Amino acid sequence: MRYSLPIAETIERAKQTQVDRLAALYDQLVTFQPEPESGTAVGSDGTKRTYTSITYTYLPPGDGDKPLLYVITRWVSFNGDGKADVEIGVTGLPQDKAALEKIMDRAMKSAVREDL
Repeated sequence: MRYSLPIAETIERAKQTQVDRLAALYDQLVTFQPEPESGTAVGSDGTKRTYTSITYTYLPPGDGDKPLLYVITRWVSFNGDGKADVEIGVTGLPQDKAALEKIMDRAMKSAVREDL
């Protein structure tokens, strides 16, 4: 089989195409800043808790065979002073968003600090 372009040149063109595609994605990522969500909730012990959360999707590194992940990270203050007493993270598939949010809410309300 004969190639019209040398193999090295063909490989370089393919690499450049990938770099161009990734550059566009990188520009989007650099400008992406998730909006934190803040609020209050009552814990299972009856105390008021304040929290701040960020939610984002994440594509794990690899050969492109890994699924997009949905991530919720929440910092919770048990005494309302604005300082996080606990950090909670849940990760799953985007189609499981509703379940992940329920898991996060349950974890936030039931978390206890026993190191004090």
